[in-house]
Amino acid sequence: MKKINKVLAILCASAVVAGVGAFTGCTTPEDGGAHTHNYQYTSVSDTQHKGECNVEGCEDPTITEDHTWGDNDKCTKCDAVKPAAVTVTNVAVNGKTTAKVGEEVQLTATVTGTGNPAQTVTWTKISGEGAVSADGKVTATAAGEVKVKATSTVDTSKSGEYTVTFAAAEVNLTVAEYVGLDDSGANATAEVDVIYDGEGDITATPQNPEILTASYAEGKLTVTAVKTGKTVVELTDGEKTAELTVEVATAGLTYETLSAEDADGNAYEYVQVSDGEGRTSTDVYIPGYRYMEDAAEGEGALLPVTVIKDQGFKGANIVTVFTGDNVIKIGENAFAGEASNKNTNLVTVNAGKALKNVGIRAFSYCSALTTFNWAEGAVAEVVDQAAFERSGLTSFVFPETITGVNSGMFYECTALKSIKFQGEFTTIIGGTCQNGIGLEELWIPASVTVIEDLAFYTYSEADQDLTVHFAGTREQWNSISIGGSNNLLLANKNSKLTVICADDAAE
Repeated sequence: MKKINKVLAILCASAVVAGVGAFTGCTTPEDGGAHTHNYQYTSVSDTQHKGECNVEGCEDPTITEDHTWGDNDKCTKCDAVKPAAVTVTNVAVNGKTTAKVGEEVQLTATVTGTGNPAQTVTWTKISGEGAVSADGKVTATAAGEVKVKATSTVDTSKSGEYTVTFAAAEVNLTVAEYVGLDDSGANATAEVDVIYDGEGDITATPQNPEILTASYAEGKLTVTAVKTGKTVVELTDGEKTAELTVEVATAGLTYETLSAEDADGNAYEYVQVSDGEGRTSTDVYIPGYRYMEDAAEGEGALLPVTVIKDQGFKGANIVTVFTGDNVIKIGENAFAGEASNKNTNLVTVNAGKALKNVGIRAFSYCSALTTFNWAEGAVAEVVDQAAFERSGLTSFVFPETITGVNSGMFYECTALKSIKFQGEFTTIIGGTCQNGIGLEELWIPASVTVIEDLAFYTYSEADQDLTVHFAGTREQWNSISIGGSNNLLLANKNSKLTVICADDAAE
């Protein structure tokens, strides 16, 4: 064994090379003897290196120690180069300069200097009603400036300051856009959620208190129907305002959800309305929208009421009707009576702004119907065949959007004294006003070039005065093709006919 120990000692000693340290006192487990370490050094950081002894059985084969810098700024034991001294020259802070109370502003700090200083800072608040978090998020509890400071953790004498100006938080006051009610006792009240994060007192005022009453308390707006109609409820705290449109519809109507496709093939749903067994009012107000539940899905949607069903109110005891803001079509025979059972109740129809099509015989045999009012800005296109036959209309004005008239539209409307045709169409179809006998004033657009046989049949020179207001020139009037003997009055064979053309005043 003594021979082996000597060999080990020789091996250790012979392994010493440049950059390798030699230390004695290491005891091998074999005999408790000593050997000289032959540490191989490797740099592990800017400040330390690691040494490894390759002698088998060494009790301390790995050590970590600080670099030993030589005159050449290199470690005397490993190849590490002494890093440049770290200095901090500036701390710059960036981020938003303005925000609202309740908003969180994230700031960032950039530390510059020599020797790659660490980018870590400590955040502190200098002044203001607010706070700054450990990672540089600034908040405020009141309007005003919050001033903060970011201090370098490498050199605490270096810092940067920053100010964020907070404005008062914007107050939210919002409510649903639309609510529909039925004017039916217990169901005539609705409660609507109001979102308000201000501190003022909210007042609720309906623009038309004759339609409903409104009150606000603890985040809820309560509206209660007084009578059918439409109004807007205004909510305000004196500065912020919100508006809710409320409709009170006639109770007891029946609504059906139907599906259709638009011109591009996209599916959509709409609501069709008709009379119901529960209706008691004779003044019918059809709502613009209806919340329709989906029985299969257990959900629902607010859908436009766009169609009055064919025969939907036929022979009903309605006196007045408003067709609703979104009704596009009044269906066939929707309000009609019959020859043996006339509708002697309906007096007034107020059309909604969306109405385009009055269907075939929609108001046929409505003998008491004297007034049909189009909404301002009406978009009507078609009044269909016999739509008002044998009705009690006394006058009728077509919207300028009408694209044509149909046969029998005013058939045997004996009380009809005045008709104002408007729109861009060329032909007044035969039978339009057949057997009317009472017409006194007639307006015809300049686009008309043909008045067919029977259009104004039964007017005779013996018993009828008629004034025609033609929107075109006298030359255009004279060129109109007026059919046959049944239109003698318009064919200039009646001495009681007066025609006023647009260019007459200029002559």
